[in-house]
This record gives sequence, structure tokens and C-alpha cells, in this order.
Amino acid sequence: MTYIKFENFTIKPGYIKVDYQDSSTEHFIEFELSQDIIVRNDLIAIALASLCGHKYRKVYIELSISDKVKQSLEFALNAEIICQSRNQGIAITKPFDNHILSFSGGFDSISMLPFLPENTGLVSMDYGSHFSREMDIIRSFTNYIVKSNLLDTNFRSNTWIFMLIGSILYSDLMSAKYNIWGGIFGGSALSKKTFIDKYSTPYLLRATDMESIPYTLSITEICTAKIMLKSHSDVIDASLMSLAPESSEKRYRKQRYIEVESLRNNIPVDLPNRLNAPVKPFTNWGKSLHIDFMQLYFLKYLGYEETSVSVLDIPEQAYKIASTLNLNFYDRFNTNVLKHIPNKFKKKYIDTLLSHGIEPFDENDWHELNQVRDFLSKWHTMS
Repeated sequence: MTYIKFENFTIKPGYIKVDYQDSSTEHFIEFELSQDIIVRNDLIAIALASLCGHKYRKVYIELSISDKVKQSLEFALNAEIICQSRNQGIAITKPFDNHILSFSGGFDSISMLPFLPENTGLVSMDYGSHFSREMDIIRSFTNYIVKSNLLDTNFRSNTWIFMLIGSILYSDLMSAKYNIWGGIFGGSALSKKTFIDKYSTPYLLRATDMESIPYTLSITEICTAKIMLKSHSDVIDASLMSLAPESSEKRYRKQRYIEVESLRNNIPVDLPNRLNAPVKPFTNWGKSLHIDFMQLYFLKYLGYEETSVSVLDIPEQAYKIASTLNLNFYDRFNTNVLKHIPNKFKKKYIDTLLSHGIEPFDENDWHELNQVRDFLSKWHTMS
């Protein structure tokens, strides 16, 4: 039976360290908070659970945690939770609608900012190593940072939820009722027709008494570029430098969103660290659903030759469909997401989209989105 043990805890103001052991590894995980706060045991247990995914059948946590959180972790991990002892927990009151944004400094998280209320806290993770490039822009927005040695472990392959650890650990301090993170309409939402309809708050977040609001799930990366140009053009170059290595497909693709939308919307932008076209394409058509999906947009506005600079073997049918359809849905918002926006925030949400020139899908947009899905299903699995 697969298991993991978290034991030998060090918990001090602004610092948490714990040894862990599973069937193949013995190491430690540590979290250094930029504020000298003591994090309660329940939140520490939830943060550790966010590293596990569904890998383990038994999870030992050498802490006293509440019955409520123990049950939540067992449900979320589909595992037996064995803890030092159980208690009734502490009643946490959250009288306000405070938001906490898991902030990375990239387009998706910066484009969230216009939607959020003033009582929003920004929390970031500092993973060190090659992710250190993110820290300059992160520190220009927030000083609530959790530094971790997570890259020295194998936990990243278990689940993506670890990216929310900062928000989990700071949720009491910020009295946060809502957790927000950047998630856009891309490959995942495209591949599953029911993805948006079935959207829900991750169960581990519910254990912290937070709900998530998918503010940017309704829009593509084109819209995030448009929001950046209109609301945060002064940090675009810094954001580009932070989000991926210069040699990566992602960095060049994000730059091109900005360049195309700058021309389309007649908004000048200064990119002192602009990249030249790559010497050879980064990848081939058919390797990534999200990349292929976005190439149709580039084919529409840049043409076949310029688009082929970064992606090889683009089929002629892709250029044909990009030329034939208007593809307006790329810079409009998917109205199915509205059901997941609490009513108290819905008006501001829609007004913010409209003020950035992002209109709702119309009937033709839905029709063209389905045509694009059908076309891309020749190379990618759809459900």
C-alpha cells in the first residue's frame, strides 16, 4: 500500500519545516513566509495534502487537526488520514468578501486584477531555481510570499494544487473567503465540452472555507493580452521576461499576442526586451491542443508564413478555416462562466469585460467554436 509520513515538525513564526518519507524517498519540505505569523495546524495539514494528489492510500500527519479537516482531506485525497490527535478546530469568522489571488506575475494573474475588489490580497510562491525570474515582478505587486524548496522534491508530478499553498497558508491572515488563480479558456476547456459547466472549487480549498471564482475562465489568452494593454501596459515587458525562458515557445507566443493586439487596438507598447523570430520552429502542429488552438488566431491576423515561423507542419486546412471564419470568439467572453460568478460580483465582472472591449459570445461565436473543436479533433482527443 502506498503511504507517506509527515513528521518531525518545526513550526515557528513565519516558518514551517517537516520531514517526509514514502516508499522511495526521505526528505523534507519547508515553507518560509515573508510575515512572521504562526499558521494553525489545519492549514498546514491542508497545504501538505495539496502535495499528495491521489498517489497515496495512507497519509500520516504528525499534527493535531480538526475532525472537519481530517474528513475533508480523506475525501479530497481518497486516502486514510492518520493524525496525531483530533480536535474540534477553531471557528474562523470571515465577515467580509475578501479575495486572495494566487499571483504569479504572468498575464493570466495580472489580467485578473481589474476584476477584483479593493480588499484583495496577492500571495505568491517563490520556488527558487529557474523560477527566480518571476520574483522581480512579483515583488513589485506584493510582499506576501511563501518561499519553498518544493523543486527539490517530486511532489510537482502529483497534482497542480500545490500552486495554491501560499493562499492556503495566508488565508487566515487575509480573512479570505474567495481564492482566485489564473485559469483561461484554453486546451483543457476546449477538449471537454462540459469543462466549464462542471467547474467547481477544488475540495482542498473548501477545507479552508474558501470558494474559488473563475474570473478569467471565460476568456482566451487574447483577451488577457488586451486587458494587459489597456490596464497594465507598463509591466508587460517585465511580465514577459518573468513567465518563461527566452528560448521557449510560450515566451514568444505571449509576446506575439501583445504585438498583434497592440496593432488591432491601436495601443502602442514598449517592449525593450522583445525577442526576434526563432531560428527554427519550437514545435510541430498536432503536439499541443492549446498551441494549435492559438495558431488559428495567428493564422487569421499574421498569415501562414509568419505563423509557421514558430510551429512546423501547419496543415493547409488550418489556414483555410482561419481565413473562412471570423473567429471573433477569441476576443469575446464565454457566457457559460457567468453561472460560476457570485451574483454580488457579476455586474462588476461584466462591466469590466465590456470596458476592455470584450463582448459576450453571440450565436455565431458558439457555432464557430464548435467548428474549431471539430477541426482540431482530427489531431487531439475531445470529449
